[in-house]
Amino acid sequence: MSKSLRKRTYWCDSCHVPLLNKKCLACGNIGRDFCAANLVPIFRPEISHLKKHIPTKLHQYFIENETWVSPSHHLYYYQGIPIIKYSENSVSIINEKQLRDITPYKRTKSSWLKTLKKANKDYIEKIQYEAEDFIRNTIDNQNGKTTLISFSGGKDSTVVSHLVMNAIGRSDILHIFADTTIEFPDTYKYLQYFQQQHPLTPFIQSRSKLSFFNVAESIGPPSRILRWCCTTHKTNPLAKLIDSMSPDKGVLTFDGVRKYESPRRANYPRLSKKHKIARETLARPILEWSDLQVWIYLLYHELTFNHAYKKGFRRVGCLFCPFNSTWSRYIIKNRYSNKDKKWTNFLH
Repeated sequence: MSKSLRKRTYWCDSCHVPLLNKKCLACGNIGRDFCAANLVPIFRPEISHLKKHIPTKLHQYFIENETWVSPSHHLYYYQGIPIIKYSENSVSIINEKQLRDITPYKRTKSSWLKTLKKANKDYIEKIQYEAEDFIRNTIDNQNGKTTLISFSGGKDSTVVSHLVMNAIGRSDILHIFADTTIEFPDTYKYLQYFQQQHPLTPFIQSRSKLSFFNVAESIGPPSRILRWCCTTHKTNPLAKLIDSMSPDKGVLTFDGVRKYESPRRANYPRLSKKHKIARETLARPILEWSDLQVWIYLLYHELTFNHAYKKGFRRVGCLFCPFNSTWSRYIIKNRYSNKDKKWTNFLH
């Protein structure tokens, strides 16, 4: 099992923030080991949704920045204590007696962020330095290949974009977005915002000429056994684009793939030449990072990210992916109801 899958989250009971390692660098206390490292923050849009489905007496424990969730277990934490287990089908209150002794913690967002940064400063700087060092060394060893960033609009590629541009001290690194045409609506909005915020960063979109719904009508919707959509609407258009670039030396692509995302990705190497696109070398700077490391990096550098995460999505990608979790399908139905109805009607 990968080291990233064995990482733990610690909680400082004095500063009330999650820690990437045992010691809180803000107060010096030793944090409490309380859950696996796949902890993520929740935001106001998700909190508003939750409050419609949970007991009113628990509303006081759901505060942006102060409440976190472990997605794999559907456990929501306040002050490092599990409050509820909430899934698309049920709500279970956890530790009700313990919650009665908790006084809701009131502080401003800036105060909370300052504490979170200080508590994790050395840990974030260490993994950032290592990732940027890997990026520089990889570029130096690839014999002048064209460098680009695979940008999906998700949190991981946002982090990788920031790391690469920081590592080489330039913002004119080519970003490529593989548009399957069935991405989250919030992803398209975020792409527009990202380009506005980075006017010197060249941005190219690859897109299939095929209609997703027409292909699905002809050969059937994609399934976990036959996931044709990745080939027809992502890999093939992307391969044609990359093959037209630097045909002699090929390209070096940095992406945001992480081992934690799936058992299959747990076996991925950090640098790879043997994959679907022949002239492409793939480099993965944050391969070993946990969800919590990604989120604290985003918050530490105050990076803007895809609004879909604020709505409750843990990952962003294709709306109709057969590998979407039951939670993703639940949120899609709630947040993108028109898109969901169109797909459901098509399936029927």
